[in-house]
Amino acid sequence: MDVALIARYFGSKENLFQEVLSSTLSPNNWVGVERETFGQDMVDAVSGLHASSPITDYYLLLIRAATTPFTLSVLHRLVDERIFEPFVEWVGGEDARLRTKLLLTFISGMNIHALVASGSKMLEGEDMKRFRRISADFIQRIVDGDIEMLLKGDALPASVSRSANG
Repeated sequence: MDVALIARYFGSKENLFQEVLSSTLSPNNWVGVERETFGQDMVDAVSGLHASSPITDYYLLLIRAATTPFTLSVLHRLVDERIFEPFVEWVGGEDARLRTKLLLTFISGMNIHALVASGSKMLEGEDMKRFRRISADFIQRIVDGDIEMLLKGDALPASVSRSANG
């Protein structure tokens, strides 16, 4: 890569990095998803992840961006502006900021785990179906504003606990 071209078009390597991050972080990844099926849609999307998925590069970029003070500050600002705040607006309602943080944390964790564990035999068959059903329900309840189960310390409502165990 020609440093002179970077300087000409972006002014600096830092500005180039900011442009790459800015174009990568887009709320368009979830904007078109229906609220009523968001939980299941997210679980379905994560289930298809593997090492050569486009989302893999996305997460690697984010992880690498978090490793230096400059890139971390750019990452924080852009995640707030381009992901968190639009998602808070989409989630809406009571505790929207809390619910958005829960959603982003849980979905990101699922994505990273799916990439790390793809091909493993951790869960198969009925156990995997139960995991997917519980995860989809958990995500959907957060979207729907049903977080009382979390605030009371009950990670799963009784109906899900019973269906997951039997």
